[in-house]
Amino acid sequence: MRKALNQGLKSYLDFIIKNAFAVIIAVLLFVIAAGIGISKLSIDSDMLHWFDRKSDIAKLQYEINDTFKVNDPTIIMLETDGIFKVENLELIRNLSMKIKEIPGVNEVLSITEIEDVQSTAEGVNIGKLFPRDIPRDQKSIDKVKDYVMSLEKYNGSLVSADGKSAAIIVKGFPEVKSDTIAKKIKTFVSQYLKVNRKDVKPYFSGIPSVMNSVTDIIVRDIGFLVPLVAFVILLAHFVSFRHPYGTFFSLVTVAMATVAAMGIMGYIGLPLTPLGIAIPVIVMAIGNAYGIYVISAYHEEGQLTNDKKTVIFNASKRLLVPIIMSGLTVFAGFASLITASGLKAIIDFAVINSIGVILSFIFTISFLPALLAVLPMAKRRFKSQEAEKESKILHNFAVWVEKNRLLVLGFVILFSAVNIYFAAKIKTDSDYMKYFKEGSEPRIVTAKVTEVFQGTGEFLLYFKGDASDPRELKTISVIEEQARYYAGSKSRASSIVEMIATLNANMTEVKRLPETSMEINNLWFFIEGNEQISRMVSRNKNEMISTFLLPFFNSDGRSLMLKNIENSIKTNSKVRFVNNAENHTPAISLSSLMLYNRFIRRGIQLPLEKIQATVSNLVFQTGNEEYKNILSSYSRQKDWLKNSASAVRQELLKGEGRLSDEDLIYSLSPLVWSEVPTPDSAGAAIFEKSNMSGIVKLFTDLDKIVMENQITSILTAVVIVVLIIALMFRSWLTGLLSIIAVVFTVIVNFGFIGMTGIKLNFVTVTVASITIGTGIDYTIQYMARYYHEINSSRLSPKEAFIKTVATTGRAILTNALAVGCGFLVLVLSSIMPLRDFGLQMFVTMFTSSFATITLMPIVLLYFAKRIHLKIN
Repeated sequence: MRKALNQGLKSYLDFIIKNAFAVIIAVLLFVIAAGIGISKLSIDSDMLHWFDRKSDIAKLQYEINDTFKVNDPTIIMLETDGIFKVENLELIRNLSMKIKEIPGVNEVLSITEIEDVQSTAEGVNIGKLFPRDIPRDQKSIDKVKDYVMSLEKYNGSLVSADGKSAAIIVKGFPEVKSDTIAKKIKTFVSQYLKVNRKDVKPYFSGIPSVMNSVTDIIVRDIGFLVPLVAFVILLAHFVSFRHPYGTFFSLVTVAMATVAAMGIMGYIGLPLTPLGIAIPVIVMAIGNAYGIYVISAYHEEGQLTNDKKTVIFNASKRLLVPIIMSGLTVFAGFASLITASGLKAIIDFAVINSIGVILSFIFTISFLPALLAVLPMAKRRFKSQEAEKESKILHNFAVWVEKNRLLVLGFVILFSAVNIYFAAKIKTDSDYMKYFKEGSEPRIVTAKVTEVFQGTGEFLLYFKGDASDPRELKTISVIEEQARYYAGSKSRASSIVEMIATLNANMTEVKRLPETSMEINNLWFFIEGNEQISRMVSRNKNEMISTFLLPFFNSDGRSLMLKNIENSIKTNSKVRFVNNAENHTPAISLSSLMLYNRFIRRGIQLPLEKIQATVSNLVFQTGNEEYKNILSSYSRQKDWLKNSASAVRQELLKGEGRLSDEDLIYSLSPLVWSEVPTPDSAGAAIFEKSNMSGIVKLFTDLDKIVMENQITSILTAVVIVVLIIALMFRSWLTGLLSIIAVVFTVIVNFGFIGMTGIKLNFVTVTVASITIGTGIDYTIQYMARYYHEINSSRLSPKEAFIKTVATTGRAILTNALAVGCGFLVLVLSSIMPLRDFGLQMFVTMFTSSFATITLMPIVLLYFAKRIHLKIN
């Protein structure tokens, strides 16, 4: 078997050497052809596209986008000297109308374009707040201003509380990339204001605008980091080899592999994501290791003979199998990401890196030997005095480690324990805003817009049921108010619930939800086909969404909020309806919560308990018989609600008017419902389906999947690597022992994360699996040389250990220096998770190499007899 392998290797190398020029030309032509694909690369920063359409996390969001023809909103905030001035209202209208003409834009909401529903003596009036021609007299404008500023659906949503800022909310069609639309909008608005209104300051926020900032960073970082990593690797090679053959050749080989891999990425249509920036860095950093080992062996064999063919053959023969195994283990590391993540962006990342590593391996065993064959033999001067000193230092180091085995093992155990302690402190956080450093434009703008309009991240409640069923609408109202409360009460829901209540005011003179399906169906006549309604209710009226704009919470706060909202959805999925005349408690609780949410939104700080006490007094002071009479008549309900609203204003608000009578009455309206939903596990299922979605939900789900997949991917990588090593050395014990250094490295990595406060996110979660795949490379190279010295040179395990550290140890450290410094370049990225990724990989590369020349030899010495019997 071995003879056949040697003969096959000899035939292969003979072919490469005899046809060196043809091999070089063939490889170069392939690289050029593949590299053309780079021109086809696209950038996709849309977080939703990181998930597959069929994934559990994103499936509902894709379905909502398709059903309601919406996408993540772009939010434009205009800062003026006063919104309610003719010139500023005309500016908002002109911008709104022109933005609507931009291809891909589906809906534009602004103070001049929003369709307002009002009940008048003549009937229901649905129209824009301002007519086609903005009134020129300030008195007419002030009348609309008073109305707008009195309602929470406008105040704090489309106009700031101080009346100086306005929001224009733009949504695109789902089939069009939202970041593309946002970029067009920003370009148009900026240019328009530059020409027409330099005094107005625009702020561009929302997830699509953040995506554009990420895209700009991707373009900038690719152009800056890739040349820099090439230079750093080149410098590391020069410091280590101090010879052009070591300095340039392995870098040229891996650079070609990187170009080809990125070109293939373009051909097969995989987009660059924020994680994709690291692909060329990773391929260059990891792939150059193969060339380093070949060049090191070439120089070492060159000390023994001047015959170039013999040198190339001996160097390649000694390293071919270890390099193949190294390539397979690196592939295993990336393959573990493919099988475990469920994230399309990570799968794409793993696929392209795998292709890059495979190409690096292929070029190393074909292009590099061919290149060495056509170039003159390296002169012996490459073995400088500095290199001899380094080998001597490593020799002495190996002797010291061998003599102090127990001390080294004790240090490893203690250090591992410390790192395990800090690893327990690891937290996940996939907040998109954390991609940017403090003081960056996206974070400043988002903070500014959030301060004025309470949020920029979209959150959705989804309900599948009957939009004309009053029981379902009442239950949705309960869930909406609880969601507002858990989100801090500063946001509000945009949904069909309040719209129906407003329309109903024309019929009953009371802003409240109707009691029958017939009443609701009569109201649909006024809003059938309305564009704004189509974003709330599906065409068949069997799906409904409630939309919130929330601030960016930290991971813990976001997780707690969604957990509470999810619990609210679950507990209200089965309800029973309580007769309000017999049991007032559910209605009092809901009305109190509605008032509390609206008070907080207007900056009125009152305890929920105090509000509930006031509402309770209103109900119980009325008397049961009178209360029943009120519930039986819309006219009595109107009078009672008006009086109750006045009482609330006097008792709780001390007469001040920050909250309108309409909002007060609507908040108190559950008190006059005939029946009120209350959770009951034995009750009937109220919805066919109910759930949450939106970018805020995706962040939290990503946190969960990051932690789950971290464990799965590590176990997958370890199993594959153990199997490969066991097959290579024909020993399961060797396979198990081989991962000890890597396991130690992974422990150090997690300890480092916990110690430094780095968060696990969809970028840093890949580090452990990549570390296993690449870190095992050092172990393979060490073990291959170690067993070579035992079996071929007939050295004792102790002598083999010392010689291996002094020779291959130098190549391992050279590789760690080049790879680690290559990754360290990522700390200069403008994307914060990539900085953490680069720093982690730098630490793990040096930890892994150090463990390989200290911990690994000690372990092998302890198991020498059992292993060597099998190897021999």
